[in-house]
Amino acid sequence: MKSVLLSCFILFSGIAAKAQVCDTVYRAVQYPASYANDSLQQYIFHSITEVITQCQSEGEEPATKLYLELTIDYTGTVVDVHFRKPALSQRCQAMLRNKLIGIKGWKPARHNDQEVCSMLLIPVNCIKWQ
Repeated sequence: MKSVLLSCFILFSGIAAKAQVCDTVYRAVQYPASYANDSLQQYIFHSITEVITQCQSEGEEPATKLYLELTIDYTGTVVDVHFRKPALSQRCQAMLRNKLIGIKGWKPARHNDQEVCSMLLIPVNCIKWQ
């Protein structure tokens, strides 16, 4: 009985600790999050293009402007994605979110000499998706 209670406590403690990864998310910081290297930037834009192209090939109207708002935690991992002025269907947003969440390798934002969770807005402009 004690081992079951202990296991449940450990399980719930782990869930609570994970939920508190970003207690505070900064929008304005001294040094914003950035790509750690060019290959990460290429991967992000390749992922975006891949999803948009797939959605367009399935008959959706192409988006000419898209704003991604990434939440990047203090370890440099994307933990959330929001779409500002969404021009994509819910299904395409979900596909893109699944591609981007969990990407590691960002340089996290710094504020008051500490790595912090922050929002990063990525505008994506394209005249025509090809």
